[in-house]
Formats: sequence, C-alpha cells, structure tokens
Amino acid sequence: MEETIKNEDTLTIPWDTTEDDTPVPREPPIDQRALIKVHPMQDDLIAAQVDNANSALVYAQKRVIKSLEDVKVATDDLSMIAKLKKTAKAYLDEYTKPIKTHLENIKADFDSIMKPLEEADSVTRSKILTFNKEQAELRRLQEIAECAARAAAEAEMIATGELSKEILTIENKAQPIMEAHANVGDMNTAKVWKFEVEDFAALPDDYKVADMVKIRKVVIAGVKIPGVKAWQEDQLRITPR
Repeated sequence: MEETIKNEDTLTIPWDTTEDDTPVPREPPIDQRALIKVHPMQDDLIAAQVDNANSALVYAQKRVIKSLEDVKVATDDLSMIAKLKKTAKAYLDEYTKPIKTHLENIKADFDSIMKPLEEADSVTRSKILTFNKEQAELRRLQEIAECAARAAAEAEMIATGELSKEILTIENKAQPIMEAHANVGDMNTAKVWKFEVEDFAALPDDYKVADMVKIRKVVIAGVKIPGVKAWQEDQLRITPR
C-alpha cells in the first residue's frame, strides 16, 4: 500500500539562503579547500612562449616554398611547432586537469542531491497531471450520465405525461485543478505542443532532415505539417514565492 504523506511531513530547506534562494556565502573549512594554479601568464616560462608562438606564425605567413631546401627548413619549423604545441598542452593540462578533476568530483557529490530532487519533481508533477486527467474523465462520464437521464425523462414524459423519478443532476462535478495557491508556492497549468511524425513519406522535403527543433517551431506557430500529428498536453508551471 502506498504511503500517504501527511501535512507535517512537508519538505524543509535546511541550509541558509537569501530571499532569491541563492546560498548565503560561507567560508569553507580547511579540508574543503584546494590549491590550484591560475594566471599562467604570470609564469615567466609560459609567458615567454607567447613570443615564440607569434614568431612561428609570422614566419609561416612570410614563408615561400620554392625548393627542396625550403621544404626541409619548413619541416624543421613544423617539428619545432609540434614540440611547442606538445609542451604547451602539457602545461595546459598541468593547470586544468586538477580543476577538471575537482569539478567532476563536485558535480558527482551534488548529483546525489540533484538527481533525487529532479525525480521527486517529475514524480510529483506526473501525479498532479494524472489526477487532473482522471478528474476530466470522471466529469465527462458524469455529463454523459446526466444527458442520458434527461433523454430518458423526455421519453417518459412523451410516453406517460409524467416523470416517475427526479431527473439525475450531479452536484459538484469532478473538476481538474488548473491552479493552486499553496503556502510557499503557486501552481498553474499551461498547454504545450507535443508532436510525433506519423508518416515520414508524407512530410514535405523541408522537414525530412530530422530537424525536430524546426518542426517544433512550426508546430508551436500553429501550422499543420503533413505527416506530423500535433497535440497539446498540460504542463505544470511552478512559481516559488
């Protein structure tokens, strides 16, 4: 049996944030700090290579190849350029690899927070939308029942001149919840376009490039495309406050 969350089980925000939900700046403890190298141009050895690189470019732009000897000289230059590039890449890695490693580790740690939150968000939205679909279907059935009751009553009046029972009227019919105003946020629904290509052969040539972005723009503009079925689905918009 699925557990029902009670009002007192609502989520809380345990960390300090400002009014716009950004974290309050904090000084990290020593064991959360890392020493990384920045500003490579302040390293004289690296800064000196800027002139070498620019000189290589000037020589390359002015170079004229007319003979085997010219090719040999150019080959030597290309060899030196390759070595300079390899060395520059090594220095670049020396600066960036620790940063990338720290970044990957930080992202992995925050994934343990973000992934459950993203799934919680998706599951909750889905349950609201499912409830609204169920309510819409229930209302449709209620209206059908009322129509059938009225038709039966009309037939009975024609046949007997009187009604044997009161005509069915359903009070407080089911109603999808299109907006809600809660304690810490608001919810409203909006129609968004969805589509799938039903018949690729029927598509105009302009759309046979699997350019889903282009198709979506046309669909949103309300233009019908042969071979594409377009429809709208409810999508929740949450406005925290």
